[in-house]
Amino acid sequence: MRLNEVGTIVQQTWDDLPTHYHGIDLDAFVVMPNHVHGTFILTDQSERRQAVPEIVRGFKTFSARRINEHAGERGLLWQRGYYEHVIRNENALDRIRAYIANNPAQWAEDPENISRAGAAKAGRV
Repeated sequence: MRLNEVGTIVQQTWDDLPTHYHGIDLDAFVVMPNHVHGTFILTDQSERRQAVPEIVRGFKTFSARRINEHAGERGLLWQRGYYEHVIRNENALDRIRAYIANNPAQWAEDPENISRAGAAKAGRV
């Protein structure tokens, strides 16, 4: 993926999360055209219960605010929910990291890819 200005803002917001939330280490991350994938490691056990929802909320809030300022607009950017999963071992972490790293290569086949939908209508897929 080559990030446009909005994608760059999203990436910068992700990279900036440890300055707002102590006790996390950023791990794999990718910005896709219509979603993101990311993993982080909670290093402070005492914050575990509240950390994930708070970190995700902060990421969405900070990135939306920056994107809206950049675009000179106001409004919602992210969907309400998100998918979270506690990674319990190194094998699962390796699989998830590989999925995130390979996700851009799969975009051409993604049903949400607008270019693919147009190609399918034209009989090219």
